Amino acid sequence: MAVMSGKVLALASGLMFCCGDTAGAAPLDVGLFHKRFAVAAGKERKPAGMHPASVGMAAASAATVAVPTTRGETVTVALKDVATDTGNYAAAAGCSDGACVLLKGTPDNVRGWLWLGEDVPAYRYSTVDGVVVVEATEAVNVVSVCAGGPAAGDVEGLRGAATAAAEGRQPGEESYVGQDLRFLQSRPGAAAVFFLDFGPFWVDRSVDDSMSFYSKLAVYENWAGVAAAFSMYDVNVVMDKAVYDSAGAANGLRACFLDEDGRSWASFDSFGVPGCGSWNYRRADGKGLGMTTIHEIGHQLGLRHDGDLSYPGGDDRIYFDGLPEFRWVPYMGNHWAGQAWGKDALRQWSRGAYTNATNTWQDDFVEMEKYIRRLEDDMPGAVPLVVTGGKEVRPELNRGQIETSDDSDSFVFTVSGTTPVSLVVDRVGGERGVEGPMLDVDATLVDASGAVVAHDNPVGVRHASIVATLQSGEYALVVRGGAEGTPEHGFSNYSSL
Repeated sequence: MAVMSGKVLALASGLMFCCGDTAGAAPLDVGLFHKRFAVAAGKERKPAGMHPASVGMAAASAATVAVPTTRGETVTVALKDVATDTGNYAAAAGCSDGACVLLKGTPDNVRGWLWLGEDVPAYRYSTVDGVVVVEATEAVNVVSVCAGGPAAGDVEGLRGAATAAAEGRQPGEESYVGQDLRFLQSRPGAAAVFFLDFGPFWVDRSVDDSMSFYSKLAVYENWAGVAAAFSMYDVNVVMDKAVYDSAGAANGLRACFLDEDGRSWASFDSFGVPGCGSWNYRRADGKGLGMTTIHEIGHQLGLRHDGDLSYPGGDDRIYFDGLPEFRWVPYMGNHWAGQAWGKDALRQWSRGAYTNATNTWQDDFVEMEKYIRRLEDDMPGAVPLVVTGGKEVRPELNRGQIETSDDSDSFVFTVSGTTPVSLVVDRVGGERGVEGPMLDVDATLVDASGAVVAHDNPVGVRHASIVATLQSGEYALVVRGGAEGTPEHGFSNYSSL
């Protein structure tokens, strides 16, 4: 964990959960947070009172909440963002006087944390046997301030001319000609919504391109990367606050962006909490910004860093640099390490299977699925391979989603007579180096009896090529998530999705 800078500390009270919309909001049901707290000190638990002030959301009144520590103290924090939802769900967050708090849940399950600074203990709250318990923890377990990536560099050189409409809205597609990026959605109607909030720099770029560092290209590439990294989930990655608001307090996540250089940071477990759960500083381009945003959203969903015990010590061990021979690195490690690997760089979620992993106790998918759910199989049976003009296989007509490590998608076709076949299977967007896609393609061609005709899963290359001369008959192209090396030195198909 990198050390929190003085600049971030100075800004913390103004940035961490900045300024959610309160006009017309329903009053926060503070009965949820009036539950008795218990103090966990070793095996001993002692009752401690929790007496927040009245929390009306009238425009002229400021809400506060008083939360206990394990030292018998009570800390009062102003709440900047509050929300209620159906099913008695409530959430509240805010910062004041150097302290930040996050609380959320239902009457039967309250959880959250209190942060008091980088060098002092933080406190986590959970519900055990109907009682809210407070336990001390390290500050880095509630707020993550991450190492910076490459500097933004030539701002003017990054201002893109945007001229064209997305050909569909597939995660990872780079074509965005004529599309109003303020209304991008990756999966309309999904249960969960991730809102990428560019806030005050989000202007009509056809009117004024000088208001923000973020070009249309950078904004689009960031959105496409995040959408691709979560494509196996029932998640809608959006740019439109109205879609986020309509999802309900319990179903949303908000990532916000700053028009300045710095170290991005995130609040752990901030899914379902109003306000900005992460702040993402500008990066050299939209792909770099996308990597940062994916990493910080991982923290918002509870993920810790993937480090390397083989380092002798210091900050470097917090971030695993990956395996160059496989061009693989975990998203929660040093995702910048793959910059030199080009479009075949593979960044994935991890469960700490690699040798010398620091985070062997956390399975990223298990952790994230506390908040978001995996999609159902989009292709439970074989589908016909769409061939145009008798010979052309177009990618926009032949695509699928690998949702789980044991999923496979099959495309069937028939040939007559001796027929040469050449097929290339790539991850969506991967052929153009879009950030986010995590699929390492494993492709197999089988005949009607199931016998393997051809197979490809090249090391360090994300696409697969099938070249064969076929005789009359029926065939199936079977696509799976690939694996290379071993889980200890390489990667399994755990996150080849």
